[in-house]
Amino acid sequence: MRNFVLEVVFVGFRNYTKSSGRHRIKVMMGDLVLVSGLSASRIKNCINFLVLYASGVVSLPEQLEYWPAIIATDVLVSGRGNESTIGAVLIPNTKRFLQTNKKMKCVPQVETDMESKANTTIHFEEDEESPLLANKHKKGFFERFKAGAFNTFKADGNKKIKYDASRAIQEHDYSWWTKFYNSMPTEHQAGSKAYSEHKHKLTIYSNELEKQSDLSYLTDWAEPVKMVHGVRYKKNAAPKEETYATLKLHLKITPCQCDANGGCGDGAMLQPLAAAMNPRYQAQLQALADMCKIIVRIYIVQGIQFRPHDKNSQSDSYVKITLGTKSIFNRAHYVPNQSNPVFGKCFQMEGVLPRDHMLEISVFDRNRLRDDIIGTTLVDLEDRWRTKHRATVGLPREYSQHGYNKWRDVISPFELLTQLCQSRDLDPPKFVGRTLQVDSLTFTDETQIAKDQDLQERLSLSALKNLEYCPHFGYKLMPEHVETRSLYRGDCPGIEQGKLQLWIELYEGNVNIPPPIDITPQPPQMYELRVVVLNCSDIPLIERNIFGKNMSDIYIKGWCSNPVETQKTDVHYRSMNGEGNFNWRMLFPIKYSVTEDMMVVKRKGGMLEEYETKQPVIVYLQVWDNDTLSTDDFLAAIEINLSSLPEPYAKAKDCPTNDEYSKFKIPFNTGGSTSRKLLNLFREKHIKGWLPLTAPPKYEIKQKKDEQQNLVGAGRIELELEIYNEAEAGSNPAGLGRNPPNALPAPDRPDTSFNPLLNPLKSLTKIIWPTVRKYVYIIVLVSLIAFGCVLFFAQLPYKIFGL
Repeated sequence: MRNFVLEVVFVGFRNYTKSSGRHRIKVMMGDLVLVSGLSASRIKNCINFLVLYASGVVSLPEQLEYWPAIIATDVLVSGRGNESTIGAVLIPNTKRFLQTNKKMKCVPQVETDMESKANTTIHFEEDEESPLLANKHKKGFFERFKAGAFNTFKADGNKKIKYDASRAIQEHDYSWWTKFYNSMPTEHQAGSKAYSEHKHKLTIYSNELEKQSDLSYLTDWAEPVKMVHGVRYKKNAAPKEETYATLKLHLKITPCQCDANGGCGDGAMLQPLAAAMNPRYQAQLQALADMCKIIVRIYIVQGIQFRPHDKNSQSDSYVKITLGTKSIFNRAHYVPNQSNPVFGKCFQMEGVLPRDHMLEISVFDRNRLRDDIIGTTLVDLEDRWRTKHRATVGLPREYSQHGYNKWRDVISPFELLTQLCQSRDLDPPKFVGRTLQVDSLTFTDETQIAKDQDLQERLSLSALKNLEYCPHFGYKLMPEHVETRSLYRGDCPGIEQGKLQLWIELYEGNVNIPPPIDITPQPPQMYELRVVVLNCSDIPLIERNIFGKNMSDIYIKGWCSNPVETQKTDVHYRSMNGEGNFNWRMLFPIKYSVTEDMMVVKRKGGMLEEYETKQPVIVYLQVWDNDTLSTDDFLAAIEINLSSLPEPYAKAKDCPTNDEYSKFKIPFNTGGSTSRKLLNLFREKHIKGWLPLTAPPKYEIKQKKDEQQNLVGAGRIELELEIYNEAEAGSNPAGLGRNPPNALPAPDRPDTSFNPLLNPLKSLTKIIWPTVRKYVYIIVLVSLIAFGCVLFFAQLPYKIFGL
């Protein structure tokens, strides 16, 4: 057996549904019983306690697997002092509360009366880095220092080709939605990096914020447990525990060093608050019981897969938000007939903690007579306000004073970092050149986009983002994010009714806060994209004709929003040198939003269901080899992001090939050490030039392989890109392919480029005869000589003998 100190912070009851009265909490572990003070006045459904802290020494096995569970009971105290137990809860897996990197000294306490036994007084070691409400799973110093040295001492290790994005990226054209969609994985790029490295992005959580392990599930400050009153039995139903409140406790178990005669392990060794608590943290405990006014901003982004109540239509969704006794209805601004509605609304409310700790967000289906509830989600604001991960306002990835990535917090990154250092009794941040020293670590600037902002703030933000590697912190701050919350309905418990994407910002009620972000979605506009495929060169030749020469029957296939609705050029038959001539126009109608930098794509979810999704405005072009009796062979491809397109090359010889460029990324690399300008077709209106084709490993290319060489290059393609809005396209129409209006001329192809099955005589004269005629001439000449020789020798005897 070994002695441990059990410390308990009684935060209080939340969502208490029983009758009012004077309560106290008893926490039992082994032979130790810790009791809170009596409850204070009840505030709505919240109950706090007058004495929040208790501690004592308990003897536990050295094997953590044999530790007993902790039992907490709710005791009702009558006016005469009688106690009766109302409910209880069992807290298993107690080894998770063990503090492995800290010890406490316990010494015998002088008895003050005959009933008291060998009490002890717990003295804290002078280790003021870790407060009482500290991280329960903290890494060791060496691990954090090693991780920090590996992750934060980064300058420009991986050098990439630089792009000049001044012509393609203009922040005044973008909004918050640009950052949102630039961070969201879609069908063609699931699990990959951001679509554009030149636009800001944020973190999108696939579930609730309180389910993130790197944020300690937002329970680092208090452990929420459900108080159980009994078990309900219903006919034809399984027994169900009756829960009536949520008890929030903060538990710590610390190894104890006791004297040999100290009598450690006695459950009656309780510690008063003044003897056990450091004065620096008494204010923290007192703040748990004080009323705190907050301002809550709720940003509702969009819904995902709402379950409709109507059989023949989708939901007409709107949002209702409730905080305490206040509610906000958004019924007038409902989204009609959508199972994936885009709301783009911001709501602001005021509340008082802990009274208004629970935020209720509900989604309703609007009807003429009675609205149906789709689902509800509950958010515990107190967890977000109290957690050390600072889940009030998220940290953006880069610092900006303006634009769609503007800093959202009340204080600047440097002020925030200075406050955190002061709370740990650390030296303030020190700037050395273009680096920042905090907590014995040196941080460099991690900014990639907003490099024109203040260097001091950029360095401070880099340190804040890597706070988990600092030895005296060891935890992560909440990033700028969007969380995805599941919706549930009371009559269908446990069955998800859809999801809601949102984020919440919390501010103190007595400070000036920044204005809210305008996330109103802008309606997309219709455009017509015209892609003219002019020429291609150095295309792999994967077929052999009857004479053994390499050749390919080349054609181009392309699509924009729907891969099913593809367009094809005509076939350039018998390309012997990898060149193809087309002069073929493809027309793609697209629905594009400039502020979001995304295009709207319609997808079919079922037999009669159709929904809209958004993805980057990318054109896909593929080069194929045409085969008559077998499936066509894939040769090369290119994906062109129309809003951030590297400047094409004017000549084919300047454009790099796939041999020079084996690693293909979107947008495609340019191969040289010089930087390339990024162009935005929606701003340039017209772009023409040569682009490199690639053969990425994800495609199964059928290519011939030489014994001493690698696979041949994928080639180049010459394109002409034009974009017109709906009015411009109507006033300047163009035909598909080479058809009028605005018809394109036929390409200048070799005489051998035609379909041999449709022109057999032409095949004989243009293909077979030029190849075999020299052999025919030789055969005829040899035949004539042979015939002459035969005639000569046949007449020779007659000539000799005069016959």
